[in-house]
Amino acid sequence: NNESRQGGAVYVRASSPRFLNCRFEDGTAQAGGGVHSTQEGQPLFDSCTFRGNSAIQGGAVTNELNSTAMIQNCLFEFNESADNNIAGALLNVDSNPIVTDCVFRNNTAGILGGAVHNLRGTSPKFINCRFEDNIVTTTSARGGAISNQNSTIVVDNCIFLRNSVVLDGGAVYGVTSDITIRSSTFVGNSARSGGAVNVLRGTVAIIDSILVGNDATNGAQLALVDNSVADLSFTDIVGNADGVFLFLSTLQLGPGVFDVDPLFVETFAFRNLLSNLPPDKPQTALHLMPVVPSP
Repeated sequence: NNESRQGGAVYVRASSPRFLNCRFEDGTAQAGGGVHSTQEGQPLFDSCTFRGNSAIQGGAVTNELNSTAMIQNCLFEFNESADNNIAGALLNVDSNPIVTDCVFRNNTAGILGGAVHNLRGTSPKFINCRFEDNIVTTTSARGGAISNQNSTIVVDNCIFLRNSVVLDGGAVYGVTSDITIRSSTFVGNSARSGGAVNVLRGTVAIIDSILVGNDATNGAQLALVDNSVADLSFTDIVGNADGVFLFLSTLQLGPGVFDVDPLFVETFAFRNLLSNLPPDKPQTALHLMPVVPSP
């Protein structure tokens, strides 16, 4: 695609187009290397691939001004917003997208949101998604997979694997934001502070989730900074207190919080399915499975 100011391939404004089984590749723009949706746009993307797009903001897709995009069964990979730019794949500003059954992998940002950045009153939902090997590259890096500023975000049944940043929030970072994480798994993410999750002047609720094998100097699993509050329940946080960093913040432990090796296993069927999937097939059906040892 040719370079554009907004939307390297598609510009959506106050309309509701549908994109089924489409490919958005190598687009460039100032905002939304592949797609830019604005002013109450309501696009639907189903089974699409976004690959190799680049922009200053939102390497593949930008939603702004009350855009309510529906994004499902899509693959985002090798998109970027390099240098000092934000949102390697998806930027949401004052919008409410719903992202379901998508894969974000190998996306790159300069300072915020290796895959996704949510900004200024955005309320996105991410359901059954997989974030792997996304990275934020500069020394100001935050939010290896997802970063949030003044936003309210829900993450439900997602996997965060090997995302990384130099500074804060190897997988998820939030500043003055409210974050809810349910039934999700964080493994192998890394940062200086908050290997899995870092919250600054905000709140996070983590429910029915697993945080294990993440790495950070301060808080391998979770870091809470400057009047932040975390509520944990029915969650396996390996390292327990040693895995959490608190600075002028509060950690509230509800029922069912424990510290046990989840004993992940990769089955033969898992490996076989992974090796035989076509390159454009999202891998949301593939999950790391904790197993309970036999008595």
